Amino acid sequence: MKKKKLMFLILMILLVELFGFSYFFLFQKQSFLSPLSSEKSFLKIAESKKQVIGFLPFWTIKEEENFRYDTLDQIIYMGIEFDKEGQIVKRIDSYLEPGWSNFQSDRFSALIKKAKKKNTKIILGVQNYTNETIEEIIQNPIKRKRVISQTISLLDEKGLDGVNIDFEYNGTDFPILANAFTGFVEEFDSALEKKDPQLLLSVDVFADSIRRNRIYEIDELSVFVDQIIIMGYDFHRAGSVSAGPVAPLRSNSPYSILSVLNDYFEASEREKLILAVPYYGYEWPTLNENFGSPVFEGGGALATYKRTIALIEDENLKTNWDQTSMTPWLVYKDHGKTKQIYFENERSLSLKYSLVKQADLGGIAIWALGYDGERKELWDLLEKSF
Repeated sequence: MKKKKLMFLILMILLVELFGFSYFFLFQKQSFLSPLSSEKSFLKIAESKKQVIGFLPFWTIKEEENFRYDTLDQIIYMGIEFDKEGQIVKRIDSYLEPGWSNFQSDRFSALIKKAKKKNTKIILGVQNYTNETIEEIIQNPIKRKRVISQTISLLDEKGLDGVNIDFEYNGTDFPILANAFTGFVEEFDSALEKKDPQLLLSVDVFADSIRRNRIYEIDELSVFVDQIIIMGYDFHRAGSVSAGPVAPLRSNSPYSILSVLNDYFEASEREKLILAVPYYGYEWPTLNENFGSPVFEGGGALATYKRTIALIEDENLKTNWDQTSMTPWLVYKDHGKTKQIYFENERSLSLKYSLVKQADLGGIAIWALGYDGERKELWDLLEKSF
C-alpha cells in the first residue's frame, strides 16, 4: 500500500512538472512579456500580418535616406492643412506653408518613387488643429466637399494611395460636432470609393476619445474607415505639472494604453485599430530626482529618441525602468539643475509591439519617422517584431 501511495505521489509530481513546462512553453512563450498575461481581454494571439505605418511630418523629410522602405507598409505624409473656407493653406503671409512646399518638393517626389519600388503606400495626411476651423469645415456641406475634392486632386497629381484625416479637436464634447465629423468622414469614404476602391482611408484619434466623449464616434467611424489610428502617447506632455511616462502601458491613474484599448475593443473590430507609438519623450527641469517629480512651469520640451540616446551615451547616464508603466526614464544634472527625461527605447517599444500582436490589433504607427536619425536599432526591432 505504501509503495502504491509513493508511486502515485511521484506520478502526480511528474504530471505537475509536465503541465507547468507545457504551460510555459505553449502560453508564456507567446504571451505578452509582462504580467499582462492576466489581462484576459488581450489574450488573442494572432498570426496575421500587422501593418507598420510611419508618420512623416514635413520637418523630418530630410531624414528619408535613413528609412527602410521595405519595412514600412505605409508612409503618412503630414501634411496638407485647410483653412476655414475649406481651401488648402499654401501661404502664410509672404511665405510658403511648409507642409505644402515640402509636398511639392523634388525630395518628396523622390521619396514616392523609392516607396513604390518597395510596395510601400504613400498616404496624404489632411490636418487641422484649430477648433474654430474644424467646426467651420465639418459643419458646412460646401466646405466639406471642397476639402474632399481638393484632396482627391492631390492624390491624382502625385499618384498617392489614400488619405489620413488628422483633425485634432480639443474641447468639450458637442453631439452636433460629433455627428458632423462622422458625416465628413462618411462623405470622404464615399468619394474615395467612387474614385478607386483600393484607396485607403484612416483617421487619427486621441487615446482617451471614448472615455472623454470627444467628437470621434469610434463605433460609427469604424464603419467608414480602413484604420483607426490611436495616438498612444502624450499621456504626459511638455506642459504637464509633473514629469511622467509619455506612453505608459499601465498606470496608477485611470488612463494608460491598456485601459483605453479595452474601451476601443468594444467599439471597433480589432484589425482596424492601429496603435501609434512615440519615437520621442519629454524633458523637464524637475524639483527633485524622484520619479514623477513636480516640474518647473514652462520648462518642458520634446526629446527625440536620437537626442536622448546620444545624451545617455555622451554623459554615460543610467537608464531607469518604471515597472508600472513599463517605460524608461533618466535623471541628470544640467548646469547644476535637475532634469528628467521620460522616453521610449527598444525594451519599452518591444513590449508595445508584443501587445499589438497579443491583442490582435491591425498594427502599429510611428510618430515620427526620422526621430531616430541615423540609428539602426529601432529599425532592427521593427523587422524582428513584425
